Amino acid sequence: MKWFALLRATWRVAHMVILLLEGIAHLVFQFPKDPLDMQRRHYAIQQRWMKKVLKACAVRLQVHGHSQHALDDSKGYLVVSNHISWLDIIVLGAAFPTSFLSKAEVQHWPVVGFLVRRSGTEFIARGQHQSDHVAARLHERIARTQSVAFFPEATTGEGIALKRFHARLFAAAEEEKAQVLPIAIRYRDPRLIAFGPKQSFVGNLWEVLQQHHVDVEVILTPPLCDRSRDTLAKSAHAAVAQALDSTVESVPRL
Repeated sequence: MKWFALLRATWRVAHMVILLLEGIAHLVFQFPKDPLDMQRRHYAIQQRWMKKVLKACAVRLQVHGHSQHALDDSKGYLVVSNHISWLDIIVLGAAFPTSFLSKAEVQHWPVVGFLVRRSGTEFIARGQHQSDHVAARLHERIARTQSVAFFPEATTGEGIALKRFHARLFAAAEEEKAQVLPIAIRYRDPRLIAFGPKQSFVGNLWEVLQQHHVDVEVILTPPLCDRSRDTLAKSAHAAVAQALDSTVESVPRL
């Protein structure tokens, strides 16, 4: 019933406000001002908080594929994934300890801007030829054993067809010791959460909060290492595409 969906969404908004206040408190009192100083404990706090946000939104997350225990804790990774919705950031951050690369305008959004800046997000302004500078910044973060995630499709999709991966930012992993970690995000019904070009963030959020629940899978694939950004982009695209098409045994729900 429509009225019940509206009541459910209103209750979830109230829960989200409480979580926003909790998140702000974490960032102000526990997180460093310089993202280069981020440590494992900060990512652990971030993961716990993002899992709470998913629970508040009735998002049921499952993680599959390559075991995180097989990854080298002494290394940072350039994490890349397909992109369907703003919700991907929360899903990916709950599944894997990482910072993010975001479009520059997000840092000026009310409340959200503060959260993403203080949580160690890097920013890129579209159309201003910043790829080389940003790639160097990402490589510096990775060299400090921090993982940074970005969406190489450079836009959201419908969750059906995987778009081309742009290669420029893969330059952050061209150095010999940097590795790319492709991760696939698969929603059971992507039409319920897909963030269309004509939608506002608030409008899409309201639609998501009205859903009874949202099922999503995060599929980790083995890390990639190559000195060519073009090869890395193509290999990462192939790995994500294969993971999206695969049927894998799930691990316990987070």
